[in-house]
Amino acid sequence: MQGTGTAAEARIATRNVAAELAHGLFGQAGQRLVMAPTFLPALLFAASGSELLVGLARAGQGLGAMLTPAIAAATVGHRRHVKRIALAATFAGRLPLLAMALAAALLPPLHAAWFCVLALTAMGFANGFAQIALGQLRVRIVPAHRQGTVLGLRNTLGGLLAAALAALLGATLFGTGALEDPQGLATAFSGVFGLAFLLGLTGLLALTFVAEPAAEETRPRRDTRQTIADARALLRRDAEFARFFTAYALANVARMGLPFYILYAAAELEAEGGLSGALLGTCTTLWLLAGTSTRLLWGRIGDRIGHDQVLAAGVAVWAGAQLLLLASATPLALLCFFVLAGLGTGGFHTGANAFVLTRGPAAETAMRLAAVTTVTQAIAAVAPLLGGALGAAFGFALVFGLSIAAQIAALGLLLAGRPSLDSQKEYVP
Repeated sequence: MQGTGTAAEARIATRNVAAELAHGLFGQAGQRLVMAPTFLPALLFAASGSELLVGLARAGQGLGAMLTPAIAAATVGHRRHVKRIALAATFAGRLPLLAMALAAALLPPLHAAWFCVLALTAMGFANGFAQIALGQLRVRIVPAHRQGTVLGLRNTLGGLLAAALAALLGATLFGTGALEDPQGLATAFSGVFGLAFLLGLTGLLALTFVAEPAAEETRPRRDTRQTIADARALLRRDAEFARFFTAYALANVARMGLPFYILYAAAELEAEGGLSGALLGTCTTLWLLAGTSTRLLWGRIGDRIGHDQVLAAGVAVWAGAQLLLLASATPLALLCFFVLAGLGTGGFHTGANAFVLTRGPAAETAMRLAAVTTVTQAIAAVAPLLGGALGAAFGFALVFGLSIAAQIAALGLLLAGRPSLDSQKEYVP
């Protein structure tokens, strides 16, 4: 009987990992087409001619994602089962993509751009909640010692699919003159968002096959205010997590430059004919390939030597990429920049996500995620607005310089925390 039980548990574990990877393959691919610092900024700028609107769109998304994590932690932290809540929140985060695709097809370009600001804000609300619920589900179906590997593999699979689709979209929807023609702009808008919605829906269907075990340990039921108080107490009693928390927040200041990389490059390349659809697609593909094909490697390295060190390496590479962008603005340098920036952000996100999932008791995962997500999304809400305003007034070189300075400060904190911050032996509740 024991052998049968063990075999059944192994089959369930295999099914859960397969469903998680399929969800990552399709869901992450759709999200990355929208979140890449290429397609969406180029579309919004072509429709509006305003850097501030580009920053406002990303800021709205960050604002929405900032307000819901604590609510999500209060909702799922005490529950023995969270799958249905995670599925519902994820579906809610996909619907704005469909709305944006329809708006682009039916509204004038400028109106569609403003609608995107509202829809991205709504998507941020849903995604902020879903991130906590999905993280709580993930720690129940993936062993702690394999979190980095599984997280890296699902991101790698999703990124490879997104990269292939980005190359196709760049060569078709973003052809010569497409963004200058209202009909071509509407087609590109609808194509990107409609495809992202379909991919996300497919990933969500894969996640329904997860067999969630009942949690062996849960936190006492808390309302949102108590959850925030508990998160503050966690930061006070766990100095190493607090150091990570501060360093991660500082490094996220670099998000002020993300939406404007492609706009800066387009302006710098104007003398050489500007940014073609093929080059835009290639930049997106390289960003996705470099950032996601290496996430499995980042995750495995983190499982072995510490996810904090992966985070530090990612920050260093990302900062170096921005220095390259400032130093040279040729097409070849731009392609190299997107390779390095994708590689750096891949390590940055993989290291940070795995650290939060593995640091401390599984019952406190939702609370840790809520604390980190709330602060980083608050930065994500302010940073693009600040970057857009500074870039419009003083040029984007200043924006990238400030981003690099914040990353250097974060790197100093992370290196000061050696040996590995996420050593479970060091954790004392």
